[in-house]
Amino acid sequence: RKKHSIGFSVRMLSNLIQREADNAMQELLEGLTFNQCRVLCYLSHHSERDVFQRELEERFNIRRSTVTQMLQLMEKRGLIERVAAEQDARQKRLLLTDKGRELYERGMQCLAQFNAKLCEGIADEELEAFQNTLEKLMENLQHMTE
Repeated sequence: RKKHSIGFSVRMLSNLIQREADNAMQELLEGLTFNQCRVLCYLSHHSERDVFQRELEERFNIRRSTVTQMLQLMEKRGLIERVAAEQDARQKRLLLTDKGRELYERGMQCLAQFNAKLCEGIADEELEAFQNTLEKLMENLQHMTE
């Protein structure tokens, strides 16, 4: 067994990935953070239906205040817009702007290059086993909170 716990190692890996992804995208994406890029991606992939802030909070497991702050900044930068929902004007649908779509496209290219570098020298079988292990760890955590 290694010195650190699995949780500690995963947390360290997550922090490193986020920091390096942020660095890789900083200039190319006009200062867009990794989490902002994830939001652009999510909105792009779910453009056929209404997406609300609460869904992002749950999907990315991010606190409400953090998502609120991030969305306000993204709206100020012209990447997204909030539009009142037809059934309830208090709820705001999240939509990508043209600028948001363009940055999303550039971000996907950047992330693909980053992911290729991240996985260099690792066999497909190893990556698949790692992904399966991560999924089992997440399932275990979900059962702990039920």
